[in-house]
Amino acid sequence: MTASGLQKRLDSDDERGLKKSPLFPLLERDIRKGAVFPAIRKGEIHFYHCGGRLCLFRKGRFYTASRYFGELGESRDIAVKLNTETYETVKNGCRSHWSKSSERALVADLFKRFSPYVEGCTGQEAALIDIEIRFPGSPDSKVTQDKIDLLFELPNGKLHFVEVKRTKDPRVRQKSETPTPAELFKQLGRYRQHLSPLPDNGISATYSSVFSTMKRLFDHKLPEPDVSSRT
Repeated sequence: MTASGLQKRLDSDDERGLKKSPLFPLLERDIRKGAVFPAIRKGEIHFYHCGGRLCLFRKGRFYTASRYFGELGESRDIAVKLNTETYETVKNGCRSHWSKSSERALVADLFKRFSPYVEGCTGQEAALIDIEIRFPGSPDSKVTQDKIDLLFELPNGKLHFVEVKRTKDPRVRQKSETPTPAELFKQLGRYRQHLSPLPDNGISATYSSVFSTMKRLFDHKLPEPDVSSRT
């Protein structure tokens, strides 16, 4: 298995199109404040707010969840022309939906504290560089894809994957009446199994590309990632 399952890149046309869009100054403003966090995916860039996905940009267009406009039933991505007014509507809808999740709220709190794009960030502390990182499943696993909550880079360039759980979450505790390990340990073991086949240099190359793109879009002072050891 290769690191191709990471699939994180943004076409140069979309990079230029995003910077030229009327919404870019609004997104950049909120990113500098730590209210919005950007993350590159396969041919897309996603923007997160209050721990949930606010919108995405792909092939010259913005998309957001239909639920943010009050549509009932299963939410779907819809193409929208976002301006100052509709952007605030989408933010309010996103905040209203995702603020109900305590785990998402915890992730949102990390944006302002650890985002490398926040005004005044020096790159001398741990930095949050990605969220909701999807990896392909290992050959002997029934799970075809898994998702780790956070990826941090330390000042020395080392990458650390982090799973977020509240202490009151029953999945972090072992049931007293059984010797079976807590569900969290099974989850972490599965993540390790999925990550192990991915070569370090593949992950490094993927995030080096991400760093370069983000440097051009939002500027940052982070060192190139070093994944000679990862945890």
